[in-house]
Amino acid sequence: MFDLFSAFKLFLRKIERIFITPIALFGRRVLRQLNPQNIVTKVATDVKKESKGITSKPTSIDQYYVVGDKLVAKKLVYIVLLLMILGAALFVQLGVPWLVSKFFTKSRGRGNAL
Repeated sequence: MFDLFSAFKLFLRKIERIFITPIALFGRRVLRQLNPQNIVTKVATDVKKESKGITSKPTSIDQYYVVGDKLVAKKLVYIVLLLMILGAALFVQLGVPWLVSKFFTKSRGRGNAL
């Protein structure tokens, strides 16, 4: 026989699914975008794409700097500058604390009370 209460419960479940499914799909899409493996894959493909352009030789005179009577590739200048900045950052992070601890600490000499 027809049970009105169970039919109404079934109707509510169907309506709930209609409204909740888009929200759940949006949540899954966000989680998929924030997945670290997905981010790493996107970055790796971008780096591979850009690295192909780095290794190619400059094709026009606009891609060179004139230094005296020599031409220097702009890519080479940018790479050297980037390496110098990274070297300075590493020196500040690693070298300066070592230098301070090695040469600029208070020491106990003879007759000096600290």
